[in-house]
Amino acid sequence: NIINISGNVTINNGVTVNCTDRTINFSGATWTNNGSFNHLNTCCNNIFNFVGTGAQNINAGASNIYQGVMNFNNTAGPVTFLNKGVNFHYNDGYLFPGVTIAVGAVVNMGSLTHTIRGSIFNEGTFNCSSANFIFDGGNQTFNMPGGFTFENLTVGGNGTKQINIVTGK
Repeated sequence: NIINISGNVTINNGVTVNCTDRTINFSGATWTNNGSFNHLNTCCNNIFNFVGTGAQNINAGASNIYQGVMNFNNTAGPVTFLNKGVNFHYNDGYLFPGVTIAVGAVVNMGSLTHTIRGSIFNEGTFNCSSANFIFDGGNQTFNMPGGFTFENLTVGGNGTKQINIVTGK
């Protein structure tokens, strides 16, 4: 159930890739989605890990869905989103949804719009001051050390949204 990708990924225009109930460990330098990429969760273990050994540039593409957990564990270089924002989704009742940023990891969200339907747990560096966020899931928690600066914020969905400024990291 684990897919390890050590090289670069390119999804061509007109191609749809559906990956269901799998852990993906991506350590390549570039991920380019010119088609459609759907990381779908129907039962349990749906995790996308950025585990590179250097900088990683991500073009999530106009059509992308990431259900489950997305872990930014790359401490050797930043993970930078280019061109299109990312859609973090989840399926209720299966897997605790969330984005985790490890100690020492750097994530650059760019001047893009990102839809978050899960929670964010940040222990690293989350550069998002020029990004637009749409929080439209159910109950959501955002743990941000030292603060959280963004360009625009849209809050929707249902449930309670809680932003925690974590100190003493």
